[in-house]
Amino acid sequence: MPEETPLQPADNSPELRHCRFAENALILAEGMVYEDWRKVGEYLSRIDQSVAFWVGDWLCFGEAKYGEKYAQAMEQTGLDYDTLVHYKYVAQAVPQDARVPGLSFSHHRWVAKYPAPEQLSLLL
Repeated sequence: MPEETPLQPADNSPELRHCRFAENALILAEGMVYEDWRKVGEYLSRIDQSVAFWVGDWLCFGEAKYGEKYAQAMEQTGLDYDTLVHYKYVAQAVPQDARVPGLSFSHHRWVAKYPAPEQLSLLL
């Protein structure tokens, strides 16, 4: 079950209107209230939990379309070979519609060794 709510900052997202994402910084407005600051933290956590899936899905797509490209993927992401193989294995083994939002990549890694029909029941 892929996450239905997009993770991209939306112009109408009240908690994100007080921050700006730069390549190597998160710039927060001095006037930000605590509740918005907390919601930004939740947003960052969701991103952090999603990156491994995104990279894995990106690798699966690239391999299907262009062939194995780990050297290029290592260069593009800065991740090592073992990490990339690991992310791709889980992304390939656990179909997107069997992924449970709110559960970590580690939960999905644990069920990846089981047949697809069992994965969702183990995750729920």
